Amino acid sequence: MNESDPPNRPKGPGSYRPPVPGSVNLRTGADNSQFPPLPPPPPAEERVWTPPLTIGVLADTHMPSRARELPYLVTHAMRNVGLILHAGDLTTLDALERIRRLGPPVLAVRGNMESPDVRMRLPVQRIVAVGPWRIGVVHGDGGMGRTTAERARRSFSDVACIIFGHSHQPMNEQVDGVLMFNPGSPTDRRKELSFSYGLLQVTDEGITGEIIRFHRD
Repeated sequence: MNESDPPNRPKGPGSYRPPVPGSVNLRTGADNSQFPPLPPPPPAEERVWTPPLTIGVLADTHMPSRARELPYLVTHAMRNVGLILHAGDLTTLDALERIRRLGPPVLAVRGNMESPDVRMRLPVQRIVAVGPWRIGVVHGDGGMGRTTAERARRSFSDVACIIFGHSHQPMNEQVDGVLMFNPGSPTDRRKELSFSYGLLQVTDEGITGEIIRFHRD
């Protein structure tokens, strides 16, 4: 064999030289690798969300200071939604990872109780588009306004729904054409009579919210 011959050229009729792993057959375009690498999934922010979509809504989970894990009925509900939105005060990366392990994609913002590494990774606010509808997510601890709901409302314009937390007080009300939605807290009810989380149903017709209240032993 001439040293200038290509490495994959057969030595003669009937001979065989195994292909180089990862090389591409220029005639067929086929990848010669036995297990070609799969492209990584796109980040959740870049996915196209289309209705109908059920969204699980959490806020103020405060793990591990208020609970090491989410209550079972909350985890069961979150495993059966298409997307989870968290309005801050997770408060650690481990808590965020525990929620991500539930299965659905998770989009979160940071609150006022996050550890420094969480603050570096999560934005203060974000907008999630589902079909024609824009949903704003913010914790609600900063900005102008006397109440948490007022501060959250002033954080966005041109949205159909605003998800916020901070107060630990559930809210599911239309205010000037915008659904103001606070799921409360599943781990720290404060002065509320019950713990709670939220569900949003997004369709082509609009967005409706539901607060699910529950008690713990």
